Amino acid sequence: MNIHQHAFRFTTNIFLTSICIGFGLFSNDCPAQQEQRKNIVQTSKTNNLGSPEKSGGANVFTLKSVGSAEGGKRADFAWEDGKTAVKLSDFSKGKPVFLNFWATWCPPCRRELPAIVKLHKQLADKVVFIGLACENEASTKKSAPKVSSFLQKNNIGYLNIVGDEDAINKISAAYGNVEVIPTTFIIDNNGVIIDKLVGDRSEKDFLAALKKVM
Repeated sequence: MNIHQHAFRFTTNIFLTSICIGFGLFSNDCPAQQEQRKNIVQTSKTNNLGSPEKSGGANVFTLKSVGSAEGGKRADFAWEDGKTAVKLSDFSKGKPVFLNFWATWCPPCRRELPAIVKLHKQLADKVVFIGLACENEASTKKSAPKVSSFLQKNNIGYLNIVGDEDAINKISAAYGNVEVIPTTFIIDNNGVIIDKLVGDRSEKDFLAALKKVM
């Protein structure tokens, strides 16, 4: 069973025991009411590291390759920015990393996103925030526009990465077989995974984990 199947079972069970997960920022995005997004890809301007500048929350790139985890460290991976491959290890520049496995269709993921957005605004100069979008799509041509539209609509400005099913399964395996989303990894400035938070968490939970690496 792959990450999509596990995640779907997890979020379906939660949805059946609740009326509507979304509040505030996501109040118009209940899964039962969410409309299909327009098939639009936003193009982000980049600096010399391939880091996207703020562009209305449409910072979406395609997963290109995944390395192996060694000695308790995070698996390095690269995403494609035009014709350039950008590695996490280069992009983070020795800063701690907040890596969040999530999906636009996942109610618990959407529930915790406001806390992540708030922390990103407060700590962007100290911590690298990256979302790994695990969409139920066979190709990035379908997942990228969906994620881009969602980020733009909800003013989410940190970098997000998408991949086809094989790529998502590879990075899931590299991070210890992520079977439930959301799952968040807190990684220190040496690339060591300090904490793994499974399931949706509060701002307080995230901040307590981040304090271990700041």
